[in-house]
Amino acid sequence: MSTVRMSYAELLRDPRWQRLRLYVMERDGWACVYCKASHRNLQVHHKHYEKGLAPWEYPASVLVTACEDCHGRITDLKKRADEVIGEMTPDELVDAIDHLGQFRTVTLRPLAAVLERCHEERNEIISRPYSTEASRRLEVIDALEAHISDVIEAVPATSTAAQRDRA
Repeated sequence: MSTVRMSYAELLRDPRWQRLRLYVMERDGWACVYCKASHRNLQVHHKHYEKGLAPWEYPASVLVTACEDCHGRITDLKKRADEVIGEMTPDELVDAIDHLGQFRTVTLRPLAAVLERCHEERNEIISRPYSTEASRRLEVIDALEAHISDVIEAVPATSTAAQRDRA
């Protein structure tokens, strides 16, 4: 009994994948979950792969919408991570996994608290009568929120670049 193997490109044309792909993009608001772009070519990214699964056999929870640029960047970073992991001993790998699991939460917790305070401050200002001072404070809060959001989104990329630079 011979089995015909389909190329990955052929698998991506399967109606089952197309339905799941559209569901994920709709769930994510037709925008890249990483940079929030909606005007770029959007793709669906598998956060991980499992041997033997067709693209549509993954749960939607491991699929996200990514623009072509972010998807390419993630793919390149994952290749680099695979190279680094391949050089590690089992003990080093366990330590690295533990560190990565804690990294994002520990690093971003203070920034998340500042963002929460910005939201509270914005609500206080909006609840009062308009003034030039209030308008200036809102501008500062907007700038601060935008900057913190950029930092939060850049943390994984920045840490990866720093690790690469140290190597």
